[in-house]
Amino acid sequence: MGTPKPKSLLPIIVVITIILIAASSCLSKAPLAAEEFVITTNPGWQRHPSLSGTIVIWQDRTASLDDNIRGYDLENRVEFTVTSNPGLEKDPVISSKIAVWADNRNGDWDIYGYDIEVQKEFAICTDLADQGSPAIDGSIVVW
Repeated sequence: MGTPKPKSLLPIIVVITIILIAASSCLSKAPLAAEEFVITTNPGWQRHPSLSGTIVIWQDRTASLDDNIRGYDLENRVEFTVTSNPGLEKDPVISSKIAVWADNRNGDWDIYGYDIEVQKEFAICTDLADQGSPAIDGSIVVW
């Protein structure tokens, strides 16, 4: 019986090198440190944030106890109103540039949407029964 030959480490070194190159490429495109900043100074409270890309939306309770849906463009650092209709709006969610939420402006809970690019609000479901807890992925909305 002879002495066993040591296995070559070259394939392992090549694989590790490829992984490190790929990782450094990804890391160079991402910020290494995040900057914290305020996106709204509205009185009252804000809750139920939802984020898609560079847009964040949330439920905003004003001092008059009116719930609205507000948004913020993180890229351009601009706050905007998604909806401020009479009545309550809640449970906002966003996918791509479409925001959806539950809305009781008609006396029952309906589902409404807002296209952020064209700044246009639209009804999704205004059935006489209540609808709530919307979710969105791409152009598909469920509740």
